[in-house]
Amino acid sequence: MGALYATYYASKYPKVLDHVILVSPAGVHATSLTHSELPLVRRIAYALHLTPMSLARGMGPLGPRLVHWMVKKRVSWTPPSNAIRMGELNFELFAKYCYHNWALKASGDIAVHTHLHPGAAARGTPLSEIIVPDKWALPVTFIYGGGPDWMPKEHGEAVVESLQSAECYASFREVPLAGHQVFMDNPSAFNRVLVAAVHDWETSTS
Repeated sequence: MGALYATYYASKYPKVLDHVILVSPAGVHATSLTHSELPLVRRIAYALHLTPMSLARGMGPLGPRLVHWMVKKRVSWTPPSNAIRMGELNFELFAKYCYHNWALKASGDIAVHTHLHPGAAARGTPLSEIIVPDKWALPVTFIYGGGPDWMPKEHGEAVVESLQSAECYASFREVPLAGHQVFMDNPSAFNRVLVAAVHDWETSTS
């Protein structure tokens, strides 16, 4: 969700930024899907603003155990380079952090319903209609996970190609093995890709 807000901000205040880097962004593309076309369960979830975090809030004293199980299952799907699987991040502390974060009053997670359609498409103006040569004034880099990233990277790549064809600075990069949580799924590779993205842009302007 951060990429949506960052892009909206950058399009309004381009003079206060030097380079926009979007990491596995949601809301890049639009969809022709309407609310009435969603399955009934999805429509109910949207109407009630239900998210996985809602389970943690609704389970009472069983919430910590549920979140512990959910996080453990999620980590089991990650590549061997994941920070938790590598022992660089304590699993128990991370699971407790997730529970205490999710159990709070709903806030940012509601944006999943207010700003996105299923498939990570934008409900409002997609980034692909904001980051275009005749409207966009900043260098931009898209970074995706090179593994099972559920954000559809082809849309970000298309934005980059459009900017490059207009001779605007744009870069598309992937972090090997990583999924959507690229900074956790392969921290060392993510750091290298991020530093290289900044370095390459600085070199292009010198």
